[in-house]
Amino acid sequence: MYIFIWLAGFVFFLLLLTFSAKNTDLVTVNYYFDFHWQVPLVVLFLIFFALGSCFGYLSCFVKHLRKKT
Repeated sequence: MYIFIWLAGFVFFLLLLTFSAKNTDLVTVNYYFDFHWQVPLVVLFLIFFALGSCFGYLSCFVKHLRKKT
């Protein structure tokens, strides 16, 4: 079972690696006051994934703290 979990993780890693290799095109993020930023699409995905993970962790952490008191 342990080998199967490692193998599944490796396959998932390879899928993400090939996905990131295919999505290297630049996208323009437009914001207020004529601010624009050109960044590769995979970097934008990584930023939003990390932000979502942080918000999810913080929301669970707050619930955990409320449950303790």
